[in-house]
Amino acid sequence: MVKAIHFFGIQIGIGEDVSVISTWIAAYAKCSDLGLVERVFHGIPADLRTVVSWDSMIGGYAYLEKFVKAISKLIHAHGIRWGCDLDISVINTLISVYSKCGDIE
Repeated sequence: MVKAIHFFGIQIGIGEDVSVISTWIAAYAKCSDLGLVERVFHGIPADLRTVVSWDSMIGGYAYLEKFVKAISKLIHAHGIRWGCDLDISVINTLISVYSKCGDIE
């Protein structure tokens, strides 16, 4: 059902709205489809991700009991929010955290 609504949303032109995309992320998480949660989130251009889209992704991981990934995404989101995502030591730390979580995309 969520896939049909998602497809319909894309057809009517709301597929680029980050708040709508964030809703799809939350809906896929509630359907226990982690693959689509991640695919939809990673489909949002990095410069368009908002607090809402990050919260939807983190909430999806938490809902699916992927707590380590949720915490790593939370740390990443805070780094961006505080403006330290361009600091080389922060970037290296994030790479280390993601690799330890097995998330090396």
